[in-house]
Amino acid sequence: MHKEINKRIELTKRHVAFEQQIEDSALMQDSSEAYYKTTKEAKKLYNMARQVSSSINRIKSFTRLDIDEKGILSARIDPEHYIEDIIADFFAERFPMYIIVLESRRGCFIKKKNQKIAIVHNRMESVICKLKKELDGCDILCDLLDFDDRSIWKVFYNASNIKARENKAYFQRSITKKYQNLPGLAEEKLAFESNESLLAYQGKENAADGILKHHEMHI
Repeated sequence: MHKEINKRIELTKRHVAFEQQIEDSALMQDSSEAYYKTTKEAKKLYNMARQVSSSINRIKSFTRLDIDEKGILSARIDPEHYIEDIIADFFAERFPMYIIVLESRRGCFIKKKNQKIAIVHNRMESVICKLKKELDGCDILCDLLDFDDRSIWKVFYNASNIKARENKAYFQRSITKKYQNLPGLAEEKLAFESNESLLAYQGKENAADGILKHHEMHI
């Protein structure tokens, strides 16, 4: 079977609405039919895989990690689909010297270097507290934590923000309302909250998204 079809199936398995018959239908079809989405089942497989892939990309882009003096990077995420392990692996590969702790509605996902992901059903605070007891402190990290990095990024954002080049419609389309409450996007959100025309545009976008989702559920 075509590699792209296998990829779609693997992504679809992570979809919150996945059913085994979706995979079975895809496996029964000719690979060209599935690849070019010429059947109803192929279109459904493609749409579900695309939704999961989009969720992965957005969580990767919009998640802001907190760091402590023991080298633990942590964050709370709320993905709709079952992708927490992919996100944890992504950050572990990006920051191999640190321990990654991600909390979602499905538990705490802990990723250590060269180890499989551990999933525990405890609050992130208690998980981090336990991990800290097993780790030595780092003087460099302790010194870095004395700096207010949020204020530094605020200065950078204000200095690089060009009013004449603001594209509010693109901002709303690229960063959905669900992700705008994340700490790392607070400055951007504040810059647009009071814009009445933007709020009206956002209402139209949400309505269009609702129509699209309804359509995808029935194909």
